Amino acid sequence: MAGWNDDDNEPEATLPPPRMVSGKLVILIVCILGIGGAATGWLWTYNQQRMPREFWGYQAWVMLARAPVVTALQLDPEPAAAPGTPRAEWYEGLVVVPLDPADGARYVVAKLERVEKSPGLSLADQSTSLREALGFHRSFLWDSKAGELQEPVWRYGLVFADEAPPAPPAASATATATATASPSTTPSATAAPKLPPKSVTILFDADCKFVRLQDVDKTVVLHPSVGEQFQKFFATMFPAKK
Repeated sequence: MAGWNDDDNEPEATLPPPRMVSGKLVILIVCILGIGGAATGWLWTYNQQRMPREFWGYQAWVMLARAPVVTALQLDPEPAAAPGTPRAEWYEGLVVVPLDPADGARYVVAKLERVEKSPGLSLADQSTSLREALGFHRSFLWDSKAGELQEPVWRYGLVFADEAPPAPPAASATATATATASPSTTPSATAAPKLPPKSVTILFDADCKFVRLQDVDKTVVLHPSVGEQFQKFFATMFPAKK
């Protein structure tokens, strides 16, 4: 039948070639996505660090993150002075909380150990650095009022310093109290504690539930999982005698 095969004799319609994407456009899109991802990551990190940075103070926050020398302390409550004997204002190994010898709770350094794994402060089974934990929002229970309602007994400390503390002069070795000795009984034997030129001291209670700066009267509650890691850390630094 005429007409049925007419279409077979028509030339095939030519399709336009596929539209190619410009290489410059691809590079531009990749750059925009990269910048957007980097900005999102930076904003997330900034928000995670904002409240710890405000709590510690910027300078202390930087020291917690970058100070090359870290020393762990084990503290004991200061022994009571003998009756009729004035209490020494300052002596080597004394820790006052807050930093006021006339009014603060007073402790003595029973033991101290240089943290050789700094700057990580990491135990072998940890995936996250304890030092990093001190700078992140999720390591703390910010809404808890326990730190304001309780008066923790401070048991441990970490000193973050730019350099090691200076060694006491030989001539003053008998004139100042040692780290484990009770306070001197004569005011003339007192001396300012020999701290590094630039350092930050933070304190923990025995259960590592609370943490604070030595010289700022603010206490915050650690997240239980973070507190448990600090307990392991201090148990490693200061193992109990058997």
